[in-house]
Amino acid sequence: MAKLATRRWGDSGPRAVLVHGVTAWSNTWWRIGPALAERGWDVTAVDLRGHGDSPRAGTTMHLEELGADLVETMGSGVDLLVGHSLGALASLSALNQEPKLAARVVLEEPPGMTTVDRSLLAALIADDFQRALADRAGFAAHLSAQNPRWDRRDVDEAVEGLLRGDGEAIVRATEQRDLNWNLVELVAPLELPLLVLLAVDGTASFGAEEGGSALVGDERASFTEALGANEHVVIDGGHCIHRSEPRLWLEAVTRGV
Repeated sequence: MAKLATRRWGDSGPRAVLVHGVTAWSNTWWRIGPALAERGWDVTAVDLRGHGDSPRAGTTMHLEELGADLVETMGSGVDLLVGHSLGALASLSALNQEPKLAARVVLEEPPGMTTVDRSLLAALIADDFQRALADRAGFAAHLSAQNPRWDRRDVDEAVEGLLRGDGEAIVRATEQRDLNWNLVELVAPLELPLLVLLAVDGTASFGAEEGGSALVGDERASFTEALGANEHVVIDGGHCIHRSEPRLWLEAVTRGV
């Protein structure tokens, strides 16, 4: 287990923990964190292992390790645990290891596994790391053109996440299947309220902001069925809903709270 780097907004109120996706870092929540703090939450965002300012990943980056890191860092008694993409998977892993970690969970775009071309995804991630390192400004312009609904700071923080990340470990874990999961099996043991935010079920490549969801087809149908009475909301915002549609994200997450 590893103690993760964190950043915080607010200093009192119910505890909220935000967990970013692959190649990102805690400042992907630069807008969400302060917005929740203004609503009375004590907000902590973490850098996953191999990301941001947290310890490097080493030779492996298994999902169980990512979950154990969250438990080690946050303990228990979290009122709201939010995970995006890889962060959603890490959050589910943590809850399976420590059911008392959180009272309520929001999963933003948990990715499917069976419909993702892992070799292609690893190659795309490797290319992003290389381009960001070689020409930060040029890659930022490319990312901005790909994601016209993102604020300029969303673009800057996405690039910064790449520059701070352990690129070799992340690519290796993706390509060599260190990261394996079954969403239905991850949610089945949980006995707490879940809210799932999903993008539109489209056919675009994994993580394309203007495309569809990272959870599609039969795997998506099986997962939403496994949620039972728990709510899932579809928002047309691509894979990174908190970046492209922050207002709708906040409305969905804070409704009734």
